[in-house]
Amino acid sequence: METLPQTSMDTEMATINRGPPGTQEPARQGLWRRRSGLEKVLLGVCGVALVACAALVGVVTTSSSSSTSISSFSAPVEEQLPQAQPLVLAQESKEDPPQAAQAAAKPVKASRLPVLKGPSRTGQEVEVCNTLECTQAAAEFVQAMDTSVDPCNNFYKFACGGWMDTHPVPDHFSRWNQFNILERELDKALSTILTEPISLEDPHPIAKAKTFYAGCMDEELLEKMGSTPLTDFLGQFGGWPMATNEWNATSFDWHTAFAQSRIHVFTDYPVSVYVSPDNKDTYTSAIYIDQTSLALPRSVFVEPENNEIDMIYKLYITNIAQLIAESLSQTVDATQMEKDVEDLLAFEKKLAAITTPAEHRRNVNRMYNPMTIQELSSFSSMDWLPILSTIFASADVTVTLDTRVIVKELDFIKNITRLMSSTSNRTHSNYILWRHVKRLLHFTTQAMRDASFEFSEVASGVTAEKPRKNRNNECAEMSNDYIYLGMAIATEYVKDYFPQQAKNETNEMVEDLRSAFKSLLKDNKWLDEETKPKTIEKADFITKFVGYPDWFGNETALETYYLTLGDLDNKTYFANIMALRLRRFGTNLFHLTCYVEDIFVRVKDFQELQILRHRFIAESELNFTYEEATNGRLPFLDVLDSAEIAGFKTTVFFKPTNKGLCLNGEKEQPMDYLLNRIAPPTPPPLILKTAIYSASSAFTLQIQPEDGKKYNSISIPAGILQPPFYRPNTMMALNYGGIGQDTRSHTASTTRGASTDKDGNALPWWSNETSEAFKSHAQCIVDQYDAIHLPELDELQPNTTLNGINTQGENIADNGGLREALLAYKMYVDRYGEEPRLPGLTDYSPMQLFFLSNANIWCSSITNEGLLNQVLTDPHSPGTFRVLVPMSNMEEFSEIWECPVGSNMNPEHKCVVW
Repeated sequence: METLPQTSMDTEMATINRGPPGTQEPARQGLWRRRSGLEKVLLGVCGVALVACAALVGVVTTSSSSSTSISSFSAPVEEQLPQAQPLVLAQESKEDPPQAAQAAAKPVKASRLPVLKGPSRTGQEVEVCNTLECTQAAAEFVQAMDTSVDPCNNFYKFACGGWMDTHPVPDHFSRWNQFNILERELDKALSTILTEPISLEDPHPIAKAKTFYAGCMDEELLEKMGSTPLTDFLGQFGGWPMATNEWNATSFDWHTAFAQSRIHVFTDYPVSVYVSPDNKDTYTSAIYIDQTSLALPRSVFVEPENNEIDMIYKLYITNIAQLIAESLSQTVDATQMEKDVEDLLAFEKKLAAITTPAEHRRNVNRMYNPMTIQELSSFSSMDWLPILSTIFASADVTVTLDTRVIVKELDFIKNITRLMSSTSNRTHSNYILWRHVKRLLHFTTQAMRDASFEFSEVASGVTAEKPRKNRNNECAEMSNDYIYLGMAIATEYVKDYFPQQAKNETNEMVEDLRSAFKSLLKDNKWLDEETKPKTIEKADFITKFVGYPDWFGNETALETYYLTLGDLDNKTYFANIMALRLRRFGTNLFHLTCYVEDIFVRVKDFQELQILRHRFIAESELNFTYEEATNGRLPFLDVLDSAEIAGFKTTVFFKPTNKGLCLNGEKEQPMDYLLNRIAPPTPPPLILKTAIYSASSAFTLQIQPEDGKKYNSISIPAGILQPPFYRPNTMMALNYGGIGQDTRSHTASTTRGASTDKDGNALPWWSNETSEAFKSHAQCIVDQYDAIHLPELDELQPNTTLNGINTQGENIADNGGLREALLAYKMYVDRYGEEPRLPGLTDYSPMQLFFLSNANIWCSSITNEGLLNQVLTDPHSPGTFRVLVPMSNMEEFSEIWECPVGSNMNPEHKCVVW
């Protein structure tokens, strides 16, 4: 296996002053090097404009008697931006190119962007994009770049060296990157939406989101209420032993506490219980039993050298317990509190020791162990029926000893029983209540939040004089991300901030990415002839969700989506939080466990039936007669569409099947019965840090049909289709290099994707020969990243390297995704012709700009503590290596940037999976 040598690609490398390969700049910095990025771009634009004006004067002089007007040089009006009118536009020939006589000539269309003509450094006349957005993009690139670095030596520093200089890690953060900047802009937009006064025209869900936001913003009331809402909640569990003198050990039962915690707080101590599609039959759902999460990264508890973290963690728990005790007006014995904290930490270390580390949780089949609750109880020597009965009763679902569950970690389930039986009730209670407090303290007082920040300051390298974010941004994030309100807010965001153009262009780009991935599959040398057609078929089955659901804008659908969301009060922020948590958990249990066999309508008015058929059913190719429709049952598409027909004279029914755990067996029920209990399967934030390929999770802005396609889909939220990931009215090279690479097809590109079929089922669908070949190629990637040493972390943890095992899925996707995105962009160019260049960067071809745009989205700054935490816990590699490694593995990168063999960016030995 070929791997990179053990070295640090982040170490300062020898540099030369140069632009694109083949050119050379003087070693000393002159006036040009001292110009800002925007100044350079504007000077470049002015230069191009002068050339264009000179050309225009010539045209006008020689054509004074001609009827040809200047307007003949303009691009189509609909292709121009009102904010960015061109100075002079070059006319794009609409005739066939000289090569038209050749049979293989490519179709060339007029540029979709207004352009100027201008010279490059070589003197060649090139087209230059002349929109405001292109000028802005060019300015951002120039500001981010460090052209003193050889791009063939370290492309990340070449593309991002200037960015790191001008974007230090700000207060309250351990890292700062393009995603953080975009999220901040999003928060501003959301704050604008949420601070608008509630009006009579607002749909109820929007009004509730504004109410929630107002409650979050009322800091004066939060301080007045203090920790009382939290301590009242803790009182339901008998109180937190280390923070009260009134705890009674005999009245505490950890089984009951566990069940109630899962329902009300969504914690997973001591075991995680949830409902999700069956990994081997994604058309049905199952109860999963898995190992617990931990309050801190697992490595903190299992590695002996973390004594400093131990100390500050104990201090953190102590500070919070003292604040809680003070709010209860109780004086707790300091010696007892110290012992409680020591026992809690010792218990959590034992708990961490019996969990399986993330890098060993990649085998889906190993973690698929179906059994009945009775068998589970026998296997683990613990009575599970009372616990699960209590949990599922909150969703009106009944479980029995014969109910099927799937256990993911057999050893953990067996070991947790022993650990629980050997631990005192006081420690059980202290730990479970600590997990509650840690999760909920942010919704109480500033003193509680300050204590949390002080811990993060040391643990993550976050520093600031005042440990707090802008409250507007914090409440906007909470309203959008927290539990349930994101869908309502997203409808307003899309209306005000998201252009249809972005959705249209991204849809086209995703189709190119699908075609590119299929092309890579067809050319693949290690997929055998048995497996290759199945893999291509899986690519065909990918469902795309771009921007927002088509039902956005339909207020009836939105109202139905939030049908059972009760009233929220801006005077009870903590209560709002708990109500949303409770509803999310309970309704999701019902939604995910209830397998709907059939949804149908009875229609009284045949004319309205035709409207229904046209709007919702035409694509399903269903044929029906008047009699069948009015007297019988009309099959319907899905739950969400049925919400949209509320205005019609219809009654909607559904029929559950015993494959799931629906209430009332197989009896037909009115649709409202189901709609009153459904909720999105995951919190629907407007923006995620990346586009999501889902083999197991749903689109964040859309409820998808209850079928297998939702487990083989690619989703691109509206919030991320913004600069620098997506740039409207610029060259598509920037978009294919930006969001295009990050929407890479994971369908088979990761170990998870390789183990699931087109419907997301974890079934053996690859031949043994192909599976072994994949493992071999994947191991090359693992070894390559494992070999990257991070010397800047030596003081914190000597000899730290990237974790090639834990990050292999994302690394494989990054590498294959970049290759896929470049091929997709070439397909775009084949259709539309070569694109113009950026003003001020005319020496860089569109293909080079593709890579520059890709690197730009990964520009980041990070503290050493933040970097160490990322390496230990994050399945993604640091941004530096999401640029350096995939590009150095690509022959196309070396060809486009003319990197010699043996240079850092063109090593002799490369790892290629897809």
